[in-house]
Formats: sequence, C-alpha cells, structure tokens
Amino acid sequence: MYLKGPFFWDWEGTFIGSANFSNLNTQFSQDYLTVERWWLINSTVGYDVSKNFQVRLIVDNVFDKKPPFPALAGPDGNFLNATTLYFSDIIGRTYQLSAELRV
Repeated sequence: MYLKGPFFWDWEGTFIGSANFSNLNTQFSQDYLTVERWWLINSTVGYDVSKNFQVRLIVDNVFDKKPPFPALAGPDGNFLNATTLYFSDIIGRTYQLSAELRV
C-alpha cells in the first residue's frame, strides 16, 4: 500500500495456480486435463477528505482478464466450483465507489 498524506493506493495481485480436473484422467479419457495458472489484479484508490470522512474507488480485475480455458467447463458440466473460483472474471472488470463517514 502506498500512503501519502490523505491519499492512499493499494495494488493487489492474486495468483491462481494450475489445476488438474482429476488426477485419474489421461490424454485418452479427457480432452482437457488441466487449467493453466493466471493472475488477477485489483486496485483501490482512496482519499481522506477529513478526519471522519473517506472515499474510495475500487477496481476489481483491472485488466479485464478472462479465466483461462477451459476453467468454466468443470467436471461433468458442473459450473458451481468454477463460478465460485472465477466469478470476478466471469463478470469482467468492476468498479465500486465507497464513502465512509465515522461519527
């Protein structure tokens, strides 16, 4: 995190390693055996307007990175685990504006 006076900036990288769909699969039993590794980058910029008031802009998936193919396939067409793990990238880049008032 970078902090200079009332301004702050946070840059976060999340690494998701490669994974096998199943260690029992072979090149003869399934077309795709693994999902490749990849990075997800998020960032937050904020400003302390006063001692009791702060505003933040949060950007998830800064580079609008899509999950690696075939991440969403899942075993037997089961999307539950894949959408849980890759949800922020399925919907793409997102923005949030946050304001906090402390009384």
